[in-house]
Amino acid sequence: MKAVEVNHLFKSYSGKTAVCDLSFSIMPGEILGLIGSSGVGKSTTIKTILDFIRLDSGDVTIFGDILKDSSKNQLGYLPAGYFAGRFSVNTTFEP
Repeated sequence: MKAVEVNHLFKSYSGKTAVCDLSFSIMPGEILGLIGSSGVGKSTTIKTILDFIRLDSGDVTIFGDILKDSSKNQLGYLPAGYFAGRFSVNTTFEP
């Protein structure tokens, strides 16, 4: 079963398309990273998957179900810039 499945996601803001017909899936244990220039829809994609913003069309399922409060607890989200200025290259993390 797919952990996350995105099918034909569309999102626009004031008539400007942010995400156009995006589809992909993530299997359990996989990690997703979106890379691209500023303004290409990376954050919008993640925010629609997490239901922070509403998509215009398409659908997102988490472990086969439409996103709901209980399935949100199975996802992790680390926003861009979260660690900016908090740690140096030499920072060591202990388990």
